[in-house]
Amino acid sequence: MPRCKNNFLFSLLLFFLFTSCVTTKAVLDKNYKETFRKFFIAQNQKSVIMVGKNYYYMVFDDDNLIKKVLLPDVRRDLFINTEKTRLTIDSQSNITGYVVIESFLNKLPYEEYVMLRSLGFSAKKGEPLTIKLQISGKRYSLRDNVEYDLPALDRTYVIPIYYKDDLASDVKKVLILPFAIIFDIIAFPFRLIYFTNN
Repeated sequence: MPRCKNNFLFSLLLFFLFTSCVTTKAVLDKNYKETFRKFFIAQNQKSVIMVGKNYYYMVFDDDNLIKKVLLPDVRRDLFINTEKTRLTIDSQSNITGYVVIESFLNKLPYEEYVMLRSLGFSAKKGEPLTIKLQISGKRYSLRDNVEYDLPALDRTYVIPIYYKDDLASDVKKVLILPFAIIFDIIAFPFRLIYFTNN
């Protein structure tokens, strides 16, 4: 009977160890995926609000470059390369990073080519025009009515948002603390048996 009890406790310990490792790995991956489809221009014309599924993101645009890229005649031939894009968020909900935007076609009409080059797009020989937009801004909670009657992007984008190290560390501490308590509770009988036998 004691052996069965010890085996049960040991199995329970392994279970919590495994689930903790899985959860910790998810934290160490340090990202969540946000779905973007709509946007709008702030009243002060100094920022662009990108509307996600769970949050909205106010992105500073002092030089109006983002607004120009979002113009219908411009964005129709462009897409966000989500694999090359990198956005991070810190514990104060500040967003930083860059968005990589590329043209669909290697060869664009001359007028469009010149226009995109004037915005800062560039390309190596035989490759589509590309620009890396530096991003900074703030994340806010999404209100229920924020998506009504807003301009839509030409397609939906799912972009990972990565946690900065300070935020990931805080989350990791929250996850590890309960596991440490559970570990002590489960390990207590083993300690008791050890000291009793010695």
